[in-house]
Amino acid sequence: MLNKIVLNIGGMRCEHCPQKVHDAIARLEGVKAVNVNLEKTQAEIDYDSDRIRLEDIKEAVIDAGHYTILE
Repeated sequence: MLNKIVLNIGGMRCEHCPQKVHDAIARLEGVKAVNVNLEKTQAEIDYDSDRIRLEDIKEAVIDAGHYTILE
């Protein structure tokens, strides 16, 4: 099932951060599209929930650097 989520991400401070976050999410199997915005400190993600869990996406963001998921 295709889902869309917007994650608020803490810790993105420079122009390289969105690319790191994008790459960490985009390489996950089941992720269809990723758009990371530094100004909004958000990532918009389209993913197949039959192939990947939201928790796995959040974990990939955290593992990409000093980033946090803001709820």
